[in-house]
Formats: sequence, structure tokens, C-alpha cells
Amino acid sequence: MYREEKEAKMWVICSKQIATTWSVWISQGTSVIFNSIMVTQTTFFISFGQIPSATYKSRFHDSPRRVTLARR
Repeated sequence: MYREEKEAKMWVICSKQIATTWSVWISQGTSVIFNSIMVTQTTFFISFGQIPSATYKSRFHDSPRRVTLARR
């Protein structure tokens, strides 16, 4: 069973740079570019190029491009 850890939460702001590239800014101050994004009510899936893909739990906030993430 997945248990959400408050320490694992991150703020992320997604912005579409070009048609196929997105940039994600994580609260810790890091920025990464990823190829595709898939967002549902509970899952935030990021597909990186050479970086292993990652799936996050998500919660939507005021801005549709800002979600609270907890790595799964």
C-alpha cells in the first residue's frame, strides 16, 4: 500500500516550451525538461528522455499547472 510522505511532496510548475517539450520546476530549486506529461486526478506521469520515467501522486491547486507531488 502506498503511504504518502509529507517530506516527499514537491511543488511543480509545468510550462510548455515547444510542442513536444515541457519544463518542470520543482520546489527544491531544480528544473528538468521532459518529453511528455500525463495528468489525471491522482497521477502525474513524466516521461523523460534519457532519464528514467517517474510517476507522482498529484493534487490540483489553483493553477492547473501547479500540483502537489509525492513520488510513488
